[in-house]
Amino acid sequence: MSRLLEALHRRARPAAPAPCDGNAVEIVFDGDAYFERLWADIDAATRRVWLEVYLLEPDAVGRATLARLAAAAARGCDVLLVYDAVGSATLAEAHLAALRAAGGRCYRFNPVWPWRAHGPWLFRDHRKLALIDADIAWLGGRNVGRRYAGARLGDTPFRDTQVRLRGPAVTQLAQALAETLAELGAAPPPAPLAAAAAGTVRVEVLCANARRQRLHLQTRLRQAITLARQRCWLTTPYPVPSRRLLRALARRARAGVDVRLLAPARSDVRLVDLARGFVVRKLAAAGVRLYAYPAPLHAKTLLVDEAFAAVGSFNMDAFTSAHNLEIGLAVYDAGVTDTLARQFLDDLAQARPLQPRPRPPGPWQRLLEWLAYRVLALRVPWRARPRPLPPAN
Repeated sequence: MSRLLEALHRRARPAAPAPCDGNAVEIVFDGDAYFERLWADIDAATRRVWLEVYLLEPDAVGRATLARLAAAAARGCDVLLVYDAVGSATLAEAHLAALRAAGGRCYRFNPVWPWRAHGPWLFRDHRKLALIDADIAWLGGRNVGRRYAGARLGDTPFRDTQVRLRGPAVTQLAQALAETLAELGAAPPPAPLAAAAAGTVRVEVLCANARRQRLHLQTRLRQAITLARQRCWLTTPYPVPSRRLLRALARRARAGVDVRLLAPARSDVRLVDLARGFVVRKLAAAGVRLYAYPAPLHAKTLLVDEAFAAVGSFNMDAFTSAHNLEIGLAVYDAGVTDTLARQFLDDLAQARPLQPRPRPPGPWQRLLEWLAYRVLALRVPWRARPRPLPPAN
């Protein structure tokens, strides 16, 4: 067992899912390949297809996904769809009619209307998780829609990372989806199907539920960064880490660790681009190397030393850390880490170094950047203590 793995296990939280062996992990970068393989897995399902997603667009890719879910329900599979009310705002009941008619269950997470909401408006389900039968899971950063696909199924280049997982950890991911249903007050799903060993990789399911203050995912990533001795390479679409994560990255860089952060040159959130100036100055002063990717970048990955990698839905930014349901996977395997490291270096070859401007910004610009960061790092308190979750089946 590696030094990093031993140290992380000593810091494990008793309530968190335990790391488990016997898994097979495959990394998929191409959007077209992801959707085609996901659809093939759904088409081959015989018992269960559960899908939890933040954004499902009713375009060609979204409709093809819904059609496959409806076909799986029609042949007798237990089909479940959970989608976020804000992320999937364009998804109407008419788009779900065929799936419901075939026997599939559909749940909108936390509608925005107060009389239908399940919690505060900012509490969003940002997970991207698919469970097929007992032994296959997909998770990562991709939502469902054309803009998340590749050159054939989509219309724009889009960099993201997905994991196809087989093995005992699939059962733990099913338990995480059951927690989402409990937040909705929905009927609990059948007991998770037991998944048999499928490989030799040790993984750890990382869950986050900001409303319940269950932040195992955020804690584990910060612990891994703190324990880094050689390298810490981070890819995020929103380079606005929390203050604790910002300090952890800066400290490792000052200690001589190779710390690099890759983010898109432009974000789809104007406030993030404004706050970026504050973050770049802080991290660059500590010795962190920052890079701007020229195309849409949505991957959320962390590599620490030679045998720790994390992939999932968590943007590793301050705002979503305080308000979302998230899901991730830590992988303790040198082969998987090497695959992600090679992709990271390929991405850097297309990126440009990001440094503070040669001429320091004026005081008003610095103030605006600091204010933008503080707004994005704001933790809005929950209005009331949520009711306890029912016990899992």
